[in-house]
Amino acid sequence: MRNVLSTCCLAITVVLLVAGCMRTRTGMQVIKVGEQSQPLGGGGLRIDRPRWEAGGRLGWDGSPVAAPGADICTQEGAGHQRLTRLLEPRVDEVRCARAGTAGLGGNESFLVGFDAQGQLAWKRRLGLESGKYTFDEAILGASREGIVLSNLTVVSPWTGETLVLAPTHPVDLERRPVPDYEFSQSALYLSERGAFVLFEADVTLVRSEGGLYLLEPRRGQKELLLGVATTWGGSYWRVEEMLLSESRRYLILAQNQATRGKGGVSFSIYDLQERRLVFEEKFGEQRYSRDPKLVLGKGGDVGFSYVDETGGRVVLVHYRLTG
Repeated sequence: MRNVLSTCCLAITVVLLVAGCMRTRTGMQVIKVGEQSQPLGGGGLRIDRPRWEAGGRLGWDGSPVAAPGADICTQEGAGHQRLTRLLEPRVDEVRCARAGTAGLGGNESFLVGFDAQGQLAWKRRLGLESGKYTFDEAILGASREGIVLSNLTVVSPWTGETLVLAPTHPVDLERRPVPDYEFSQSALYLSERGAFVLFEADVTLVRSEGGLYLLEPRRGQKELLLGVATTWGGSYWRVEEMLLSESRRYLILAQNQATRGKGGVSFSIYDLQERRLVFEEKFGEQRYSRDPKLVLGKGGDVGFSYVDETGGRVVLVHYRLTG
């Protein structure tokens, strides 16, 4: 099914490319407002995310992070990495590690949020405490509705407070909490349903399992929405970021071709109502492409970006969903 729909969408794209408008089977139009590129930034830790600028123009924030992370790490002399997960509101992930402590419990990670003036608004240590133990927490996805952690804890990007507690079960005599779930790839929180969209796939030369799921923890239900798409060469398309459209009907996907060599990225749209993929456009399949990212605007605007390593540039694509 995935291959059939992809071919259809790409055929429509070719026919209507001159008009800059692509109509899906559901009647929704995907208007390609524009595409631009700019050189990659220099070294060092940078924000590196698409953003909306004055006049509704899609732009790129490649500026250095204000503080690399030494101000966040609590351990003296800790090395650090910093990654901007969300721009509006601004939320960064900071990973700290003392020299020589890799794998020995010397690592710690934080989520930090900033106000409109760029000042630190909140700070949250990652990790679920369970008696004398601490379970690691990784970030699977970030949107204005919530930051999803690997155990399905949902954190407010505005305050750092817990919106949804991780489902747990008690163990041992002390009945310490242990997470029911541990995911590792990407996720999006659907607040009105108390549900999650998850991408989890296991692909090898001899098997292909998983894909895009709808998980409702309170009801104990997990539905496969879209099976993982593979290629003859053994690579597969991995969902790296997800957003929900303004209408809340469409799931917008940024995918990367998981491969050891050249591979592309894709911008895709999945219809949650009709349970099918309705649009997909691929880029850079014969180049070294990586880091597909999304940003949601107003009036149906969606921004998509990726890094073209072969050309040493960042590519920005502005779409508009109507109908």
